[in-house]
Amino acid sequence: MMKNRILELLEFPRELVRGDMDLEECPHQGLYDLHDKICLECDQGEECDWLYGNDEFAALELHDQAQLLKALGFGLCYVRAAIAQWNHNIHVCQCTACSWFKQAQKTYDEALSGDEANYAGLNHHKVSNTG
Repeated sequence: MMKNRILELLEFPRELVRGDMDLEECPHQGLYDLHDKICLECDQGEECDWLYGNDEFAALELHDQAQLLKALGFGLCYVRAAIAQWNHNIHVCQCTACSWFKQAQKTYDEALSGDEANYAGLNHHKVSNTG
């Protein structure tokens, strides 16, 4: 089932984001608070917000497929940026990140083109895998 594949794919970017975040100065220990000025002004706000809404405790199985695709779109962008920073050639590299990216992009594209739902507003999350 597509939803289960997306849930599984969210594990890798979640771990990557969590590993990249510096939470030493965070008064919330990474638990994003939409109403706290500190969170709203934090350089890690977008990542923290995404992680808080998509971590293993967020009851993701209750999210609909469109919400999960939006989360996967963020994960694709985040991982692609890391791959670019590491100077990996996504077309030949077989590391975990590059392999995940290719699999996740394929799943994302399949979900968008699937007949079971119309995800028109999500096409802008397509991530270029050139490079």
